[in-house]
Amino acid sequence: PAVISFDAPGAGAGAQQGTMPSAINDAGTIAGSYFDPRGVNHGFIRNVDGSIVSFEAPSSGIRPGQGTSVYSMNSAGVCTGFYADSKFAFHGFVRAPGGGITTFDAPGASQGTIAYSINGAGTVVGYYTDRNAARHGFSRTIDGTYVTFDVPGAGTGVAQGTLPEANNAAGTIAGYYYDANGAYHGFVRTADGVI
Repeated sequence: PAVISFDAPGAGAGAQQGTMPSAINDAGTIAGSYFDPRGVNHGFIRNVDGSIVSFEAPSSGIRPGQGTSVYSMNSAGVCTGFYADSKFAFHGFVRAPGGGITTFDAPGASQGTIAYSINGAGTVVGYYTDRNAARHGFSRTIDGTYVTFDVPGAGTGVAQGTLPEANNAAGTIAGYYYDANGAYHGFVRTADGVI
């Protein structure tokens, strides 16, 4: 089988730069991010014909370490991820196939929202960081309804807590959590909230 190599236009070629695909759907559309020569992150979509569209979430910062990061895309071509603004605050976003972008912050997020996965129904999962720097899971439906949750045993200290990373068509969520000792543990949460 042939291997096709590609780089998003504008991607840097130095250390910690370049093109990083993170998702592909059944149609063969690829989504991901790239770092430019200044160290700014940008989102991209690579269509089946090889054409590449770059995009930025509104209010993305333009300094090194800021910008738009794409992590997941569903079968309809809707993608999700997060962006760092000019103050290095993180916010979630959803991008429709036509290019429209909706940004969001999970309830209780005072230090950032990180979106990691989107399923076919358009439900996004990820985590948010509260004012004490602890992390909590969230699920956001296509109409903007949120459910937030914590895995029993998850730590409540700085950089501890619940981090959902994937969801499927049934609404099941998988991820991991940090306990109070900083150890990692996996979890599965069903659509009815059972962990």
